[in-house]
Amino acid sequence: MKNLTDKTIFFLVRDAGLARNQYEFSQLCGRNPTWFSCIAARELEMSITALGLLLANISMRAGNTNDATRKAMLHDLHAQLAMELSARCRERATASARS
Repeated sequence: MKNLTDKTIFFLVRDAGLARNQYEFSQLCGRNPTWFSCIAARELEMSITALGLLLANISMRAGNTNDATRKAMLHDLHAQLAMELSARCRERATASARS
């Protein structure tokens, strides 16, 4: 079962200093700048691909920082979002198996 909403994910990423706004968040997810605003307004869920690209970008940022505290914080965020990605994948696999 999912634990985090997409808006919560956005706020976690923003609070980590990785994106100042929805436009930058969209780009971290590998999407065009207005993507997150559009899916939020339409009450759609982030795709598995977008969440995976976000995770990859967080991992790259963690690897590129020399600040041990920031690196640890980014690794913690990555771990939290990786669990969410796994939960969403399980949810979709279960839904596919039922149909």
